[in-house]
Amino acid sequence: MIGWHGTQGDFDSFDETYFGSDENRSPNGRLGVWIFLREGLATGIGARVLEVEVDVTEERILRVPNARMLRDHHEANRSDDPHAWFDALRAQMRADGYQAIVVRERDGNDMMAVVLDLDCITRVTDLSAVPGPR
Repeated sequence: MIGWHGTQGDFDSFDETYFGSDENRSPNGRLGVWIFLREGLATGIGARVLEVEVDVTEERILRVPNARMLRDHHEANRSDDPHAWFDALRAQMRADGYQAIVVRERDGNDMMAVVLDLDCITRVTDLSAVPGPR
């Protein structure tokens, strides 16, 4: 799976201690590395776009409708600690053997994914350092 991660941060690898640490983002960032599955969408998130290659098998992907992600977001926000709520959800998904979540939009297309298992990331390329249009 190839995806694109937009960021304002200056890093070249992912570290789960920073998941959900951006004050301007949703606490569901605690789930893992969010990537767009359509090139070009990540540019709206940050000045830097990282192309992320993920080696994950189909049976290790949890496919969920966008509506479920929205329900989870609202439920977490009603909890005492939304970050802890998403930490617990990520831990449960990992315990169940999932390595990634793919979010299916209402039109049936997969637009975003969340990489739960950082060991599945095989390559990160900073596209802002690569000449050419994006």
